[in-house]
Amino acid sequence: MKHALLLLLLLLPFLSVARSYKGTIYYKKDNRAVNVEIQMPFEVNAKKLKVKINGKKQKIEAENLSYMDIYLNNGKTKVSFKRGKISHFKKNGEIRKRQNVDVWSMLTDVREHITVSLAGMLYDVKKKKNEEHILVVFHPTVYGYYLSKSNSDILVSTDPAIGESFESKIGGAKELLFPECPDIMERYEIAQKNEKKSNRINVLIETYEACLSNN
Repeated sequence: MKHALLLLLLLLPFLSVARSYKGTIYYKKDNRAVNVEIQMPFEVNAKKLKVKINGKKQKIEAENLSYMDIYLNNGKTKVSFKRGKISHFKKNGEIRKRQNVDVWSMLTDVREHITVSLAGMLYDVKKKKNEEHILVVFHPTVYGYYLSKSNSDILVSTDPAIGESFESKIGGAKELLFPECPDIMERYEIAQKNEKKSNRINVLIETYEACLSNN
């Protein structure tokens, strides 16, 4: 999150006008990479991605893409986004019916076996102290992360709904996210005891990495 700024949805009217930045899009079927200019800002659930290819404006069907990179600060900074379906898991491992919303999420931590991405609503580019950053716009009542496998487009929401807990929500998705570590939640409970609630994603990921190294 070094190159990300956070903003509430309340400030949407003050976002900048559309502007294009160099980037690369990756297709799902063959992982084909195409260099483009990506128009910012863009909404995470937009069905089409506005780009320029060889100076010509085009709209790419977002459902055909898996990842994209945007290059800031004259190419010195790369920010990556993943396309996937938001999935809310119940405690018993079932997926709620409302889990077919395709969105872009900004990758914040990429490991060999698991990835973490931001659950924003809109992304833009802003300058701070002459350095370009991705600005992430959130809904005032929603702020959280998605967990996913690198080879899967299922984005597991970690933001608990009313009557849920972080532990029950993640526990319901453990077979998908942590198949090599069936006792991941028991390990997490021990590791999280003396940690702040705000660190729980990092604690969970580190617990999973420790479990993998012990197997």
